[in-house]
Parts: sequence; C-alpha cells; structure tokens
Amino acid sequence: MVMFIRCPPANILYNRANVKYRIFVMIRELHHGYLYDNKAVVLLLSVVDGVMRRLIVRKRIMPREVRRILVVKPDHLGDLLLTSSVLPLLKKRFSASRIDMVVNSGSLPVARGSGIVARVFVVDHWMLNRSKIPLWRKLFFFMQSFCFTLREVRKIKYDLCLNLRAFGGNLVTLCGFSGSKYCVGHGTGGGGWLLDEAVPWASGKHEVEHYLEVLAPLGIEADLKELHCTLHVPEPVRNKVRAMVSDRKFSPFVVFQPGSGAAERMLPPDVWAATANALPKEVEILACGTADEGNLISAIQEKTDRRLHDFTGRFQLEELLSLYGEASAVFALESLSAHLGGTAGVRTIAYYRKGMSSPEMWRPLGDTVTIVDSPDQFIQSAASLFEQR
Repeated sequence: MVMFIRCPPANILYNRANVKYRIFVMIRELHHGYLYDNKAVVLLLSVVDGVMRRLIVRKRIMPREVRRILVVKPDHLGDLLLTSSVLPLLKKRFSASRIDMVVNSGSLPVARGSGIVARVFVVDHWMLNRSKIPLWRKLFFFMQSFCFTLREVRKIKYDLCLNLRAFGGNLVTLCGFSGSKYCVGHGTGGGGWLLDEAVPWASGKHEVEHYLEVLAPLGIEADLKELHCTLHVPEPVRNKVRAMVSDRKFSPFVVFQPGSGAAERMLPPDVWAATANALPKEVEILACGTADEGNLISAIQEKTDRRLHDFTGRFQLEELLSLYGEASAVFALESLSAHLGGTAGVRTIAYYRKGMSSPEMWRPLGDTVTIVDSPDQFIQSAASLFEQR
C-alpha cells in the first residue's frame, strides 16, 4: 500500500480562486457556528439544522455499560495519526470495550497500527478524496462505501459513536443512522441534530484538544503535553530498516520529505537544494516520498551537487517511521511526515507556510519538532543543525 496520497507536481501553484469546489472550502474559525467559509453553505446548514432540531429531539442518555465503541474519523493520514494520541485514553476509560473505526482508505495503516482498533471500516468521502478522478466517480465510490459501512455498523449496534471530525465531510449522517445508543461530536460541520450531544468547538485550541472536547462528556480528560501519537512497528520491520541503513553505511544521515498531499504547502526545488548545500558534507541525504514524487527529487537533484539517495516509493508507513528513528534529522512540510517525525522522536524541521494553517492548531505532538514559516529559516536550520551537537 502506498504510504501517502498522491502529491501534485511541484510546479503547481496554489490559487484559492482555482479550488474546484470552492463552495465547500472549510475554515479554522467559527462562522455563525460552522467551520465553512461560504455564506450560502452556512445559511443552508443553519436553516436545515434549525428545522430538524425542532422536528427531531434526541433526549437519550449515555448507556451505563459500554461494550462497543465506534470512532468516526474519515480524514487523511496526518490527522488520523493525531487521533492515535487519544485512543489509549478511550481504551483506558472503557477497558472492556471493543473499539472500531471508520476511516479514509488512505489512513488504514494508522488505524491498523494503533494496537487498539479491532475492526476498521472504510468510507472515502468525496470532499476528502484527493484522487485525480472525475467528481461523479468520487461520489459513486463514496455512496458505495457509505452504504456498505452503514449496513455493517447497524448490525453491530454500538453503545457509543464518537465523531472526531469537526469540519465538513464528517460523516455525521453515518453516526446518526448507525443505530448507536449514544452519539457525540461537534455540530460545526453541519448535522448537529443527528448527535445526542453536540459539544462546543472552542477556537485557539490544538486539533487534539478538539478531540478531547468530544471525549469530555465521557469523563475523559488529559493534558495535551502528556499525549503522543502512537504507531506500532513490528520488530522485523525495524530490523529490516536498520540493516538497510547499516549495509549502505548511511551514518550520519537526514531525511528529506519534499512532497505533500496539498501542493500549496510545498517548497520549490531551489529551497530544498539550498538546504542540502547547507548540510555538512559528511551527512548523507535520503529523499523519501511516493513513487509519483520521483520527478520532484530529480528537480532538486539538478540544482545541487550533493547526492540525494532517491527512496521514493520504497517505504511503507511503518518502515518510514523506523527510518525516521534512525535519522539524525528530518526535513518536512506541514504533512504526515512532520507528524511522523514527532512520533519517532527525531529532530524534525517542519515548514508551515504563512497564512495556510495555524501551527498552534496543527503542530505535531512532541518536543522534537521545530516549525519554521520561511524558506530562509528552513535553510538556516540545516546550517545550524549539526553545529548544536
């Protein structure tokens, strides 16, 4: 399985006016109670939710005995990795319970690698589908996976259903019609009337703290500083990666991860080349990413005399995490790779473009990640990295 969702070519520039489905652009601040930018969408959701709340009033209480829990999180890999930080809290609170998840197909490795999730259902919401296929096919695959999953979860009759996506594409309809005894989540993506408890979404918080908002009614509390992402890596996988590093004499080495599922977050090849040039000569550079990103690595290589060892398409998610653990540092973007760096506990330099996402909300967990917001800072980090040792 490919470890990342396909990344667009490096020369694509982001222009918000060119977003194909701009009407569904989501924001990080509440707009009349919703996390949408488009006023028409907000108005429509307000009317529909207001009417449905008057027609359908849910007054159910949380069951005393909780044996089966369904967690709905149809997001991409990086977001699901953040979710792994709160799954142990849920398991500790309901130690005898079985926890299942609904995820995006690209996020299967994280759900299966949690060591906590028993069964994983896949629903690829069309709003979150980054595949380069026509909209009608995205809608078809969405309805197909949605109907199958709904049919299956209704057979199980969950005691709790927790929706951990506060934005659009949250699958709240799946929660509402899942047959679960009690549903909790945010109503900020619309459809709050389908929940037994729509918890408030407070601005200025980290994304994981919003997950804790959903868990709070269950009596679960935690300090963000105490949480960390988890992904189980089998020992044979660790040994395989260590052997590869040893056989090729990659010591010391850093990892470059120049690709991203969102082209607007990417740095031009010139910046990566300058970053490579700033590293000491004895440091090897391993360039990783999807198989589709080989051209991106080639573009960087053309602009530097430093050799980039091209490992695009070579590693599964667990192998990549193991590789990070062996590296001296990881240079990444605001993407899964930055969160993996925090998970591995390796020094990680992560570039967050100004005006894109709030680092306060989306920064990786862990104290080994340094966030920079300018290309110059990114390059300077490489220059000073080994001076500090």
